[in-house]
Amino acid sequence: GVCLSRRTFFSLNSNYIQTLYETIMVFITQTGWTYSEIFKLPIKKRDWMFKIYNDMVKKEEEELSEEEN
Repeated sequence: GVCLSRRTFFSLNSNYIQTLYETIMVFITQTGWTYSEIFKLPIKKRDWMFKIYNDMVKKEEEELSEEEN
């Protein structure tokens, strides 16, 4: 078949890339992982780990807030 699209390569949108780099930065600064360790993770596993990490941080913040009140 003939490809009628002018796109000849796969590209990621800028929002995805920004989110990816922000995720990597959080992992590097908060967990001590290296860039290559994080980047090599399968996408779904990295997203899952980041969600779990965020949930843990939110829970700790809520507990601290309750203790202050």
